[in-house]
Amino acid sequence: GDNEIDDVFCVIRYLKNNGFDKISYFGRSRGAVCGLFAAKEFPELVSLALDSPRIHLGEDDQYISDEFNISKEKAKELLPFIYKKVSDSIGIDFSRNDQPYIFAQNIKQPIYIIHGINDQNIPVTESQELINILKSEDKQLVTFNGGHNDFGRIMHFMDQFFFILKHSGADVNEEEYFK
Repeated sequence: GDNEIDDVFCVIRYLKNNGFDKISYFGRSRGAVCGLFAAKEFPELVSLALDSPRIHLGEDDQYISDEFNISKEKAKELLPFIYKKVSDSIGIDFSRNDQPYIFAQNIKQPIYIIHGINDQNIPVTESQELINILKSEDKQLVTFNGGHNDFGRIMHFMDQFFFILKHSGADVNEEEYFK
């Protein structure tokens, strides 16, 4: 949605204000980007589980070039005008100066990332770069044979779920859970 990052912040503040002190975050695609901003804003988050995060925002020149059959240079030239029009129309600033690839070096929460190696929307290189930037001592990147919306990713969601539970202090044994 138009205000995803602010919405996520609002939910986290609501949870904190209502006594929840062990908050983790799961996000997919744009929701994964929101998770990076949440980790920056709330360093007390227990852990993050992200699926296909983008760390370079506002770099849509390749997409525009391909979609409208113009050169990448022309697309790059047009981007500021496109972003301004979108911002004026609906209030979303896609040319954010606050880039995840810059502030990710300060993220220290445990993090588990999954990403399809055939993702055409968000290249797996975004997650590979992110995992190298993060300062977290407990970080994992699992790639799988799939695209951006393939059903096969669901097999990894349970691993992310148990990752969150483990870091939240839950005494859950995966083997017992699946018996």
